[in-house]
Amino acid sequence: MLVGLKKIHRLLPLVLLLGAVGSTAQVAAEGRGRCQDLTGAYEGVQYCQIPIHALLANSADYKNRHVAVFGYLLHGEKGGDLLGPSADALRRIDFIGCAAVDLDGVRYEDSSGVLEPGIYFAMVQGIYVDGAVNGACVGSIKRPFISRVSRVDEAN
Repeated sequence: MLVGLKKIHRLLPLVLLLGAVGSTAQVAAEGRGRCQDLTGAYEGVQYCQIPIHALLANSADYKNRHVAVFGYLLHGEKGGDLLGPSADALRRIDFIGCAAVDLDGVRYEDSSGVLEPGIYFAMVQGIYVDGAVNGACVGSIKRPFISRVSRVDEAN
């Protein structure tokens, strides 16, 4: 029995080291595409709530995931909506940090279904599709649910 305890005692540091390496790998894997929080389920689906900057900087990490993102929404007359981190940047020609919002099948919290053209602060929930859109956006949000909408007053 004493011999068995000596073997266990010698192997213990190795077992602890392997356990630590496994835990570190798991934490690193979970860090990719990390959710800030989960939103309340919408139609039975939990959405990964993330800051817009995290989505723009690490867009591939959120590929094909259900995301919920707050940002400034540029809503145009002919669709082609964009979600970005600041209101003024959405109107500039040099703006390259955005996520397109695919309005096909869009749903709104207030059921109005209609927004006038302009800029809004809103939460957009949907499935994130990674890949450049029109050379400006890092990807797009499909089948969006747009909520917590408030119009941004723009100075002339």
